[in-house]
Amino acid sequence: ETIRRIVSQGCGIVKKAHPSSLKPKIEYRFSFSFAEVILFETLTVDQKDCFVSFKAIVKNIVSSLKVNTKKELKIID
Repeated sequence: ETIRRIVSQGCGIVKKAHPSSLKPKIEYRFSFSFAEVILFETLTVDQKDCFVSFKAIVKNIVSSLKVNTKKELKIID
């Protein structure tokens, strides 16, 4: 049921360019905020607390990085 609801909502497209974009007026990104809200509704209280904490930690880490625009963040398996 949750998957069906998420798929039926689809995703949004938001006008948001990369900070170093050469063409910021024509750049967009996908937004999955609807799916996140639906998923959040299915979580237990402990899972919600963990999710919110994890998002805060990731946001803090990413914002503290001084990433050169020519470098990429890579996920290591």
